[in-house]
Amino acid sequence: MIHYATKNKNTLADQFKLLKTLAGPLCDGIQLNMIWPDVQDVIQARHLFDRVVLQLGPSAMNEAGNDPHKIAQWLTPYKGSITDVLIDASGGKGVPINVAKAHSIAKAVRDMYPDFGLGVAGGLCAPMVPTVLPLLKDFPDMSFDAEGRIRDLKDNLDLDLSQQYLKAFC
Repeated sequence: MIHYATKNKNTLADQFKLLKTLAGPLCDGIQLNMIWPDVQDVIQARHLFDRVVLQLGPSAMNEAGNDPHKIAQWLTPYKGSITDVLIDASGGKGVPINVAKAHSIAKAVRDMYPDFGLGVAGGLCAPMVPTVLPLLKDFPDMSFDAEGRIRDLKDNLDLDLSQQYLKAFC
């Protein structure tokens, strides 16, 4: 899966085509790390990728008033073009997840769109796993996206921290 962010939203459809070509046939998904992209562009992404994940980052949530039901309603135009939603109030900055907020958004999204896959992110690392495990009670198919806190000081993936993170789920 490609995690993609761009400030140049004028040519998104062309960018998606190039990304699919560069990634090759084994890449089946794209995560859109951008604030409420144009629905027509997302439809184009869906024609190219089996999975399209829309990240709900801090700015996207703010634009929807940080209201879980409003956030879910703002997803309506994307129905049929996205397959998953990533709730990420951290925005890739490693800020620890607010589990209660993530739960309320996940519930609102699942109530409106039961077919959407759900994921959460935000400062996830081995010590945080016990904090997020209660989400699995209500969302057993939820995925957990770790990035910033399993990297070293040079921003490289730290394999020891990654293994600790994965083992914490077992």
